[in-house]
Amino acid sequence: DLVNNSLIWDEIMFKVFGIEKDAFSANIDAWESIVHPDDIEQANKEMQMAIAGEIEFDTEFRIIWPSDQSIHFIRAKGQVYHDDSGNPVRMLGTNWDVTTQRLAQQEIERSNQRNQIFVEQAPGALAMFDKNMCYMAVSKQWSKDYNITEKVIGKSHYEIFPEIGDDWKKIHQECLKGATDQCDETVFEYEDGSKQWITWDIRPWYVTEGTIGGLIIYTADITSIKQQDLEKRRIEEILDKTNEVARIGTWEVDLVANSVSWSRITKEIHEVPSDYQPDLTTAIDFFKVGESRDCIQTA
Repeated sequence: DLVNNSLIWDEIMFKVFGIEKDAFSANIDAWESIVHPDDIEQANKEMQMAIAGEIEFDTEFRIIWPSDQSIHFIRAKGQVYHDDSGNPVRMLGTNWDVTTQRLAQQEIERSNQRNQIFVEQAPGALAMFDKNMCYMAVSKQWSKDYNITEKVIGKSHYEIFPEIGDDWKKIHQECLKGATDQCDETVFEYEDGSKQWITWDIRPWYVTEGTIGGLIIYTADITSIKQQDLEKRRIEEILDKTNEVARIGTWEVDLVANSVSWSRITKEIHEVPSDYQPDLTTAIDFFKVGESRDCIQTA
């Protein structure tokens, strides 16, 4: 009752606020005395704004039970009613105890903070995402590997990397449903045409058992390794083509394993099948007895 500054509560309200009906003076001051000191200013401010018609009264605050001084979280919603002249005369609303939910939420938030610290300090390239694929945390190595200089927390992964195609997005969605995905190597092409070879491990992280909160993605930049491998293959191909043109065969003897291997041209020179496996003890038989075989054995 805004005119008489009085409160009318039903029986459940007294249980929610942890007070006896006979001990309640039924005015605004009595309500304020139960609200947590750190929340009273904001709660009063929102109530006055609602009375003034600036906002809807829909808020949350803490109360302290007089009986045991325990703290409880209260959700409150209310509506302001006016007289024929448009003056606010009363508010009608509901309160309910959301302590269990708020404490659970606080524990989730603390858990997320621990996860974020773990991700940020991880030595590898690691990123944590929510269910909308927005960044929650990134490691320094992740920022280094992908040349990220801006703040990405809260931003979409697809905003930071617009090059990501539907095939990768599909993998993300499958992992958000509980799957895991690993890839030993794949190439990522940027908008400017540059390429980066990466390996990844994608798996969901859980808020509670059975409830997925988002994804953890671990990657490694293997571009330099891949480039070295490609360069090695390129040189080998050049050598193979050069040897083929010049009809030069190569062979190798492994003195530890006591084995011998021949190149394709060497096998052609010796007129043996391409799948022929030479043996160290019998390979000498391909050389003519006498000066040729003696020369090879001596060498």
